[in-house]
Amino acid sequence: MKKTIIRQLAAVMLLSMLLTLLICFAMQISLTCREFERTSDELFWQIGQTLDKNETESEQIMQEFSENCLIRANAVAYIVEKQPGIIENRRELIKVAELLQVDEIHIFDKEGTLYAGTHPQYYGYTFRSGEQMRFLLPLLEDFSLQLCQDITPNTAEQKLMQYAAVW
Repeated sequence: MKKTIIRQLAAVMLLSMLLTLLICFAMQISLTCREFERTSDELFWQIGQTLDKNETESEQIMQEFSENCLIRANAVAYIVEKQPGIIENRRELIKVAELLQVDEIHIFDKEGTLYAGTHPQYYGYTFRSGEQMRFLLPLLEDFSLQLCQDITPNTAEQKLMQYAAVW
């Protein structure tokens, strides 16, 4: 009888130990899952904050770049105004473009036809020559406008460019 009681007691103890072990295991899994969920929520929140900050900074950089483009366009206009003969001197216009670190300089007449600049292959294009050029049409009606386009494929080659225009 003692042996039976000892066996039953051992079985109960073994069963209770297994049950305790299973409960601990289940609790550990539950806690780990909750911790993973909390950590992933924090990481996603941080990623969201970083993306929002990057978006704001990107918009600010684009705005500053547009302002910089207009400053350079005004510098070209000033140079042309002070030295009108430079319009016929493509080499000098190329030097000015290099100094101002711009890709192209285009000179338009009052009808919006490109007649001089650093790239003769574009001469003859007008403000009506393509979708990208149509952006400049308001300049024909208001000579005080200063326009800076978003980065857009240009009319001639579909190359991504950002044009700034002033009179």
